[in-house]
Amino acid sequence: MDKKFYYFYALIAALMLLLPFSASYAEEGEPIPVKKLADVSEMEIKTEPLVIQTADGRAEVFQIEKAADPKSRERGLMDRHSMDKNEGMLFLFDDEEVRYFWMKNTYIPLDMLFISADGTIAHIHHNARPQDETPISSKAPVSAVLEIKGGVSRELDIKEGDKVLSKAFGNTLAH
Repeated sequence: MDKKFYYFYALIAALMLLLPFSASYAEEGEPIPVKKLADVSEMEIKTEPLVIQTADGRAEVFQIEKAADPKSRERGLMDRHSMDKNEGMLFLFDDEEVRYFWMKNTYIPLDMLFISADGTIAHIHHNARPQDETPISSKAPVSAVLEIKGGVSRELDIKEGDKVLSKAFGNTLAH
């Protein structure tokens, strides 16, 4: 038998062995659900703790996602329809300057906490309106912005001047 035919038959045999593993239907003939790319990316979201230490000494703990590169900062919390009270997204920048955010394709109201390089909250914009494309200013140079569920900063009495403690700012919760 010619070597070309041998390799051809070997390839066919290998494909036949793999065929049962690549079938897209269950035994009963029902389609096997395939995860959408968006579902997979949400499964891979990594969070870490962030603490806001208030002026009266309370420590409010949040589980945050980081948006530290241009692509993740651009995407932000767009297309999300819910957020828990203790969740948030921390937008990190390499420098301190006045920042502008908007709510394009964002479906939940957000509090935006604008944070200076030392972790001090410089400005809070309360309850940004979903899908509003009006620019929201930090009003001062900042290196980070924390977005949390709208109304939570007032509910927890978080104010300008409070400290954000996170690896991102190189500080930790004082004992």
